[in-house]
Amino acid sequence: MAQTTLNYLQNRNLFSNHYLEMLVKENQEWKEEVTDAFNRAKKIYNSRTEWNRMGESMLEEFLIRPIFKNVLGHHFVPQAKVEQNSKRPDYAFFENETDLNEALNLS
Repeated sequence: MAQTTLNYLQNRNLFSNHYLEMLVKENQEWKEEVTDAFNRAKKIYNSRTEWNRMGESMLEEFLIRPIFKNVLGHHFVPQAKVEQNSKRPDYAFFENETDLNEALNLS
């Protein structure tokens, strides 16, 4: 009986297949335990059933931002201005709360 290998990657040539299949697993981030974070994100997701009826801003408010802040511990500012006359990214992320506050004082 022939064995089938499942290809779980959909590489769009941003990274080499060798990097994605072999080297990325050596990064420290891939060795971290993520079960707790996944379960907390899943709990937020399962807390509502109407996700498919929400618009982008409501999804950000009730799903994305709580996961960024409460699950992943990110410090961020939505729609931050990064340069004069430039487009605004959805989020600006900061290393810590002090850096976030310093950036807010500069704007």
